[in-house]
Amino acid sequence: MGAASRLLHPLVEALRHHVLKADKLHADDIPVPVLEPGSGQTKTGRLWTYGNRPVLPH
Repeated sequence: MGAASRLLHPLVEALRHHVLKADKLHADDIPVPVLEPGSGQTKTGRLWTYGNRPVLPH
């Protein structure tokens, strides 16, 4: 995981820069089922997504 994290760091930083330079930030909270280790059952996890859209001229 550490090696993957180091490899993905430049991509994460580029995405962060792109998203945060927008005038508006859009976020979405998506509930997803996640297996609970050892129980064989699921619980609800949360997936947060962020994005921006360019403002289009009228």
